[in-house]
Amino acid sequence: AAIGAIRGHHGAAWLGWARVQSDRLATARTEATRSAVLVATKMAGYSYQSLTTDFADVEKASTPSFAATFEKQSSSLVSILKKYKATSSGKVSDAAVEKWSTSRAEVLVIVDQTVKNSTTAHPSQQENGLLLTMVHQHGRWLLDSVSVK
Repeated sequence: AAIGAIRGHHGAAWLGWARVQSDRLATARTEATRSAVLVATKMAGYSYQSLTTDFADVEKASTPSFAATFEKQSSSLVSILKKYKATSSGKVSDAAVEKWSTSRAEVLVIVDQTVKNSTTAHPSQQENGLLLTMVHQHGRWLLDSVSVK
């Protein structure tokens, strides 16, 4: 009887631990998705009048390594975007987590983007699928990489 009681106690402890892990995974999925949607929206929105601030917002939501890559790539676009008075607005129309753990998530987002510039009479509409890798660092979900899907 004592062995049965001990096994029962361990079983309850294991179920409790499994529940905590399940809750942590669910929370990670929700928070990673929310952060991916926010950073994708920031990436899709910019104005030639506020590029420094717009790009800095993306960098603040990124890991140091991705922020450095993004800064390098975006700085090469500044003169072109200013020359053609380019603006863009975007919103995430859908998001789904493909893989996740409590420290890393791959989130597929669909971004609807409207781009305007001085060379076109009408804004162009674009739909882009992006796979964002988010990592949990220092209590936040940060963008670590992006690929076009």
